[in-house]
Amino acid sequence: MQDEDRKMLFDNVYEEHADTVFRHIYFRISDRERAKEITQDVFMRFWEYISSGQDVENTKSFLITSAHNAVVNEYRSRKNDVSLDEMLEKVGDKIEDTKVLKLESRLLAMDVFECISLLPANYKDVIVYKYVDDMSTKDIADLLGETESNISVRIHRASKKLAEIIKEKEQQEE
Repeated sequence: MQDEDRKMLFDNVYEEHADTVFRHIYFRISDRERAKEITQDVFMRFWEYISSGQDVENTKSFLITSAHNAVVNEYRSRKNDVSLDEMLEKVGDKIEDTKVLKLESRLLAMDVFECISLLPANYKDVIVYKYVDDMSTKDIADLLGETESNISVRIHRASKKLAEIIKEKEQQEE
């Protein structure tokens, strides 16, 4: 592949997948600026990979796998856990600058995120891949090395479990 072809491929891949990769990372680390940096790192790895002459069979899976690994590395590199007070303070600063509609939307997203975080890891992963990263069942199956039918069943069960968790949370708040 010629340099111009690589540049065009990279531009197309970036245009098509940058938002998905960013959402994948941001959803997991909840720090917009750090998520942007990690997204940039993921695409730099992709560029290095294709520049070395290697072909990527499934670009989205390659990027999501790289993003996942980068998030794991991010967690490993964090020495101190962020306290709940610090998280609320950050969210509070952001909320002060938003309108009521954005506030309600953010609170709803936080509630859903909290409920998703209560799912078992294998359920949480497929829900995030499917609904946050907007991946197809086939892409998820390829990424995880499982059959599409297994992934479909897991998505169904995870959705059902998530609905139960949300319902329980609503009942507790009443």
